[in-house]
This record gives sequence, structure tokens and C-alpha cells, in this order.
Amino acid sequence: MYKKFKDCLLKPSRISNYLDDSKGKTILFFILLLFIYILPSLVSVISVNKMPSTYSNYITESFKNSEKINYELEHINGKTILNKTDVNALPQYVDLGYLSEAGIRILMLFNTEEEFDVNDYNFSKDFANQTVIFLIMDTEGINVTIGIIEESSTNNDKVNLASNTNTYGLFISYEKLGIKDLDFTLASTNATLFKSQLNDAYVDIYNSNKILIYIFLIPVVISAGIISLILQILLVSLIFKMMYRRYELGYKTLCKIVFLAYTPCIIFNLLSIFYSSLLMYFIGEILTVVYISIALKHAFIKKIGINLNNMINKQNNNQGDE
Repeated sequence: MYKKFKDCLLKPSRISNYLDDSKGKTILFFILLLFIYILPSLVSVISVNKMPSTYSNYITESFKNSEKINYELEHINGKTILNKTDVNALPQYVDLGYLSEAGIRILMLFNTEEEFDVNDYNFSKDFANQTVIFLIMDTEGINVTIGIIEESSTNNDKVNLASNTNTYGLFISYEKLGIKDLDFTLASTNATLFKSQLNDAYVDIYNSNKILIYIFLIPVVISAGIISLILQILLVSLIFKMMYRRYELGYKTLCKIVFLAYTPCIIFNLLSIFYSSLLMYFIGEILTVVYISIALKHAFIKKIGINLNNMINKQNNNQGDE
């Protein structure tokens, strides 16, 4: 396995030597390349020490662009609860954005009253006819509800939850999530401190639920890696099949060549992530194209040699029969 990996990484002219490997050896090598391919994603799942800056910046900006949120999470006597920072605070919400791919908007609602109606919030008319995920922060936890917002039939300046919407909810306590302290008022007064608290909350949630996260995300990462790697190999093989028709190599053989020649691409992609170098990524892509071309030529020469040898043996056998 080591020799095969070394040859595929450093000596593309030898790639054709491994085209006749057994299925077992091919699968083992695929598992090795797959592990290297998904390693960054696995590391991001099992080693979390901060919230990705993309998320923290976006959430902070969403809060900054809304009205000042007069609520905070406090960890008191071993229990986390949502409190008002202003005794006169009214129910408030923050628009966390629109997921265009899924066609869903996400709204975070704040309310410490025992009973309240989602329709009590003064939602923007821009939300009309949209499917919305409501993250309702109440005294002891988060209620997750999905619904459709529609324009009010009695007041054109107001939008409500559609009366024909089948909403459903999921309640998660702050203790189960692992959240402790988070002051939402800081988003508009001290964004840096708010981002720090947001990061701490993210890490607390991860540490409190890492087993469930592993059980759910690791199979997803592995499955996505397998599908992505196979699709890349099939697509690249198809392109080279059209470019090198004169070699008359079977598509299955070509897929094996591309698969083995993908070794430098995967290695350099890994290095580009760990060293944040776009140059390494392009080097890996270029090397893969070069390696495939070299391996194809050697496979074609090898095929010609085998055909000539078979012809000679056949001719010798015919002469022997005479």
C-alpha cells in the first residue's frame, strides 16, 4: 500500500502498473484517499473551539441592524433563564436572514410572558407569503416553530401567521443546549463583547452535545465525501475519455487511472486548507491533469505491448499446431 501510494503521488508513469489490482486492494486505497479527502471536514466536526467567523459576523450584524434587544440569558443557581434587561421590554424579534436555497426565513423571537401569540409581533410586510422558522426564546428554553406568514385580511399594514398553516414546535431547554450567559443588548452597545459571548455559547452547545453531533454529522461527512469523490472521478474520466479517444481505453480503465492519479490532488487540497494557500490547491489540480495524461500514455503503450505479445503467442501456437 505504501509503495502504491508513493508511486501514485510521485511517479505517474507507474500508475498503469496498478490497474489490474484486485477489488480488495482498490477499495482499501479508495478508503485511504477518502480519509485524506474528508480529513479537514472531520477535524472541523470533532475539534471545535470557536464559532466560524462567517456565522458570528453574520449573526452580530443581524442583531446590530435590528432594534436593541432588551433581553439576556443568565446562569443562576445552576439554571439558565431568559430575563429582561429593561422592565418595560416588549416582545421583540431579530431577522436572521433568508435561506434562498431552501426558501425559508429565520426569525428569533424574545418573550418572557407565560402565554403569548406569535401574531402579537409586528412583523415586517417584507415577510408576507414566506415560510418562516421561528426560534422563540422564552424563559426556560427555545421553541422551534415553522409557519407561513401572510398579509392580514383585516389590516393591510400587518402580517400574521397563516391560519391554514400546520405549525409544529420543538422545545429545547437552555440546560440541554448547554448555554449559560449571553447578553443580547451587547449587540448594539458592544459588538466585540457580544461576539465573544456568542462564541462561548456556541462552544458550550458543542461540548454539551458533542456525542449527538458526532453520531449525526460524521456519517454525513463520510457519505458526502464518498459521493463527491466518486462524482469527480467519473466526470474527469468522461472528459478525458472524449479528449483521448485515440487511445481506445475502456471507461472503466480510465476511471481507475483517474482515481489513482487523483492522489496528488487530494494531498495538495489538504495542504491548501491547513496552510490557507490557494496556490497549493491549483498545484494539485494541475498535477492531477499532468499525471492522468502521463498515466494514459503508459497505459496505452502497455496495452499495445500486451496486444503484440498476444499476437506473437497466437502465431507461435498456430505454427506449433502445423
